[in-house]
Amino acid sequence: MPKPSVPHLLRPGRVRYSLPLLLLLLLPFAAALPPAFRAECTRIVDGDTIDVAHAGETVRIRLEGIDCPERDQPFAEEARALTALLVEGKTVEVIAKEKDAYGRTAARVFVDGRDLSAELLKAGLATHYRKYNSDWLLASLERQARAEGAGMWGTAPAPAVYHGNVGSRVFHSPACPHYDCPDCTRRFGSREEALAAGFRPCGRCSP
Repeated sequence: MPKPSVPHLLRPGRVRYSLPLLLLLLLPFAAALPPAFRAECTRIVDGDTIDVAHAGETVRIRLEGIDCPERDQPFAEEARALTALLVEGKTVEVIAKEKDAYGRTAARVFVDGRDLSAELLKAGLATHYRKYNSDWLLASLERQARAEGAGMWGTAPAPAVYHGNVGSRVFHSPACPHYDCPDCTRRFGSREEALAAGFRPCGRCSP
C-alpha cells in the first residue's frame, strides 16, 4: 500500500516556516490571548466603571463579570466608595476582554493582586453578571455574600447624607474625598434637597 502523501512542510527534518507563514499559523492563538496593560486609575465613574490613563489616552473600563447598583439605587454610593478606596489614583493591571455596546472596554482589573470584581462581590456590593459571564468563582462569591448577608444582601442602608460646602456652594456624596472639608457644614438628606437649596453637585464625585 502506498504511503499517504505528507505535505513537505510537515515532514520530519523539513520544518522550515517562513516568518509570514509562522505568524499566520500563530495568529489564532495570539488573538485568543487577552491584551494586558498597566494604567493609572484617574476617575471612578461608579461602582463598576472607572477611567484609566494609558498611552496618553483615557480608557473607560467596565468591570467584567459583575453589575453594581445604579446611581439612584440603594448601595450605589457604597459600591462607588469601595471601588474608589481600592483603585483611585493607583496603578492597576487591566486584562481587557472586549468592547461593550457603549464603547467601553470590558475588563478585569487587579490592584495589589486583588481582583476588583471579586472584591465588590465579596462585599455584597455587586451581582454576578451571569448573562455575559460564566466564571464559577464570581458565582460562588455572590452566593457566599448572599448567605452572609453582606452589603445589599443584608439590611437596607440609611439614606445618604450629603455635605454642602457653604463657601463654594458645592455638595458632596459620602464617597467624595472632600466630604468632610472644613466648610462642608450643611447637611442634606437627598440630592434634590441640596439642589433646591441652591447647591451644585461636585464635579469629582458626581452626587
